[in-house]
Amino acid sequence: METNNKIILASSEISVFFKPQHELSVTQVMYSQGLSLGAAPAPVLSGPDSGQALQEIAVEIENYSPFLTYAVHVTGGAVARDGNIITWTLPETCEVAAQVLIVTTRNNGFLKEGHAGHLVMMEE
Repeated sequence: METNNKIILASSEISVFFKPQHELSVTQVMYSQGLSLGAAPAPVLSGPDSGQALQEIAVEIENYSPFLTYAVHVTGGAVARDGNIITWTLPETCEVAAQVLIVTTRNNGFLKEGHAGHLVMMEE
């Protein structure tokens, strides 16, 4: 006789069917559903590829997960993140024609991080 148990992760629901004498761990269930408990994936970033001094641009983390930790660094300007949207105010003056935004993801408790960069060419 099989029983039906459900594990709810954030907005996802996973149904697990097993015989009462054979219980699956959460790790086994997540791997069977294609989910990983290991290293953080590299973020996928999208946004404009050019901008002007002091312009505010939005860069989206397309594969955002509330279960990961994110660190955002820029070569110039100011940056803030709200969920999957990074708001970047480009620098007032710069000696280089390009600015870079780097996002690092981390799955707490694991050593391997994910990294991605987004390049913006400065217009005059």
